[in-house]
This record gives sequence, structure tokens and C-alpha cells, in this order.
Amino acid sequence: ELFESGRYFDELTMLRKYRDEYLMSSESGKEIVEEYYNIAPTIVKRISRQENAGEIYRGIWEDYLNPCIRMIEENRKEECKGRYIEMVRKLEKEYLYS
Repeated sequence: ELFESGRYFDELTMLRKYRDEYLMSSESGKEIVEEYYNIAPTIVKRISRQENAGEIYRGIWEDYLNPCIRMIEENRKEECKGRYIEMVRKLEKEYLYS
């Protein structure tokens, strides 16, 4: 799988720090993180059942996570929050309610 190799260790560490230190410091941030963790297991299961799961995960990385990392590095944390919310809504629509 895309993230299992440890190739993205630093990037994933940065995203976790952003989540824990920035998003979790506000009520709206806490809500979106809590919502994501409530729905994520089902979304991951449904993506993993797809024949093109690797392609889907790469798309999530390229469209949402990697751009968010660049935003964090440039101290554009609110913009990253917007991208994170956009990702959650898209995944929710495509894999939870489809």
C-alpha cells in the first residue's frame, strides 16, 4: 500500500502534528477531525475493495494530502483546513453514501 513503506513518514508526521496541534485547538477543527475518524474506517474498507484502490489512494495523496503539506509548510494552515474539509466531504459522498 502507498503509505506502508515508510516513504512518506515525514509528511505523515507533519499531517499528524497539524491535526493534533492546529485542528484540535479549535471547536470547528475538533468537529471535522472527530467526524473523519467516525467515518474513515468505513471509507477505507470501501476503497480497499476497489480494484483500483492504489490509484484512489494516490489520488487522495496528490489532490489533498500533498497540497495540504505544502500549505502547512507555507503557514497557510486555514487553507489546508479548507482542503481537508473538502477531502472529507468528497470521500464521504463517494464512499459512504454511494
